[in-house]
Amino acid sequence: MYIPLTLLATLLAFIFGANNIGLTNYGFTSAGPRRRILFASCSGLLLGAALEGYKMERSIVNGIVPGFSLSVSGSLLLANLIIMAAATHLKMPVSMTMMLVLSAIPVGLASGLHVDWNPVALNVLSWIVSPILILLSTLIIYRLLGSFLRRLSLLRVTQIRLPMISATTLVISYALGANNIGLLHSLIILNNSTHDLSAAILLGLAAVSGGILYSRGTSETLGYRIVSISPNAAMAMQLSIAAVIWILTQVSIPISLTQLLVSGAIFIHSTRRWAVIDTRLVKRLILSWIFGSAASAVIAPASIILFAWAGWV
Repeated sequence: MYIPLTLLATLLAFIFGANNIGLTNYGFTSAGPRRRILFASCSGLLLGAALEGYKMERSIVNGIVPGFSLSVSGSLLLANLIIMAAATHLKMPVSMTMMLVLSAIPVGLASGLHVDWNPVALNVLSWIVSPILILLSTLIIYRLLGSFLRRLSLLRVTQIRLPMISATTLVISYALGANNIGLLHSLIILNNSTHDLSAAILLGLAAVSGGILYSRGTSETLGYRIVSISPNAAMAMQLSIAAVIWILTQVSIPISLTQLLVSGAIFIHSTRRWAVIDTRLVKRLILSWIFGSAASAVIAPASIILFAWAGWV
């Protein structure tokens, strides 16, 4: 574990938590005590990072760009830290994984390293296929959930709703921690094959801290201003997203919760009208993803010069 890289990754994890943790309780913020739901989000994220984060060690490092170096890893972390901090300040949820994947390509080429295009193609394919899988599985889960709840009395439904929401939030946070925090962890250990549990926990705690302190802004942007969805539909979609993220984690493919939530809600809205969408803000959000990825792809290669000057190779 390299201390300068760890510092950059810890700061990025903090900003990531502020930007993304609030999204794990998307659709539930008005359905129960915020502190209890936020506790489930933070607990799941930390557990996922600690228990399954190591499965992302062949995503970018030893995946897209084999033979990573300190300067390459540092440039990716710095560029994404700058972009995510700006987006979080503007209360706009962004895709850290998309920016890391897309900026790794010019960074690898600028450093004279080999870029393996097969993992890149798999990542892009996952961005296309995942929303379709989420739509299909959400339809199934929503039907099953509705059938289950209709058999219960109103009092019983009221009693179990909050535990169900907390469990759903815990599950999707676990998947997010394993995938996204695991991806950050892989940029610290570089080519070392040993999983550093202490580093994974450190990054998880940093993300949890960011989520506790600053996550309200981006969660309100997505949950209230961009997409409005019923708690039952949100629960079904969250479980579907958790399953997709967890499956992709097993094969070291990074995926963005923001992308899945927005694309999934758009697909559901277009087919079942379960979600109310502000198309103007959706367009702004998609433009912010494109701009953020492009900016990261420019800043990251440029910052290699800085790290080379500092003696990082």
